[in-house]
Amino acid sequence: MTRICSGVRAADKASRHTPVAPSPVATTTRGAERILAAVPGVRRVGSVRLRWIGHAMCAEVDIRVDHGLSLIEAHAVAVAAEHRLIHDLPRLKAATVHADPDGPEGIDHHAPLLAHR
Repeated sequence: MTRICSGVRAADKASRHTPVAPSPVATTTRGAERILAAVPGVRRVGSVRLRWIGHAMCAEVDIRVDHGLSLIEAHAVAVAAEHRLIHDLPRLKAATVHADPDGPEGIDHHAPLLAHR
């Protein structure tokens, strides 16, 4: 019989000190970040959100691209990032890639949204 200690099982307390391998999602998220960082034109990687829907994975990612790129050029970088993710992440079926301008320094392109976050 497991003794309850402050609402937590004693066995659970012991397991907190046992080394545990990183979760597959955490490993996959780090992998996605590395994949995105290697795409030409991606200056920085923002948030990466991965979700399982049935037996397939979907991604939502934010990347930063040169603020001087045209819309067509920035879109091409986002498409390249999506393509790389789909090819390099097993079971990824779809990705939404949001490209933000990187710069100029001191400009927050999402400032109008701050009150909503």
